[in-house]
Amino acid sequence: TAISTAQLGLPGPPWPVWYGGDCEGLTGLPSNAALHSLSTFCLHAWDEFASVSVEILAGIYITSLETARELVQQGDASDRSFLT
Repeated sequence: TAISTAQLGLPGPPWPVWYGGDCEGLTGLPSNAALHSLSTFCLHAWDEFASVSVEILAGIYITSLETARELVQQGDASDRSFLT
């Protein structure tokens, strides 16, 4: 990835953003639109976080960026535990 959450105008420490490519103008959003028009989530495969996540496939979960950051801040995970 070549962009971070900070470059998209999202608050908090910068996390790398993984996505399939900029086909819808993700990197060209106006700065005031980023917070209102982006849907962010974090993908992970940690059963320990299942209670704060939604299982989308067997053993594969999504959770909010905010929840992932809280888990990292609490020392329960690292930012490498998630794909944003």
